[in-house]
Amino acid sequence: MWTWGPDGWGGLWMGFGMILWLVVIVAIVWIAVRLLSRAVGGPPMMASPPGPSPADELRMRFARGEIDEEEYRRRLAVVEERPGTRRPS
Repeated sequence: MWTWGPDGWGGLWMGFGMILWLVVIVAIVWIAVRLLSRAVGGPPMMASPPGPSPADELRMRFARGEIDEEEYRRRLAVVEERPGTRRPS
């Protein structure tokens, strides 16, 4: 009825034990990789690459003809303004 072979309850519990150890090992490796990447100053995992800066985006829009020169210069002045130095309107 109940056997401890590969087709009885013993085999089932042995399978659960193997899965448990596999999960533990994967978790330890994942944690170690996360900690080591932070320790060496690397970028955080799954970080998206930086996109173009706002000034680059304006240059591309001007080059494609989406905005004229006057609007390009006006917007570029706003983008290149330092925070806290904006004049009141």
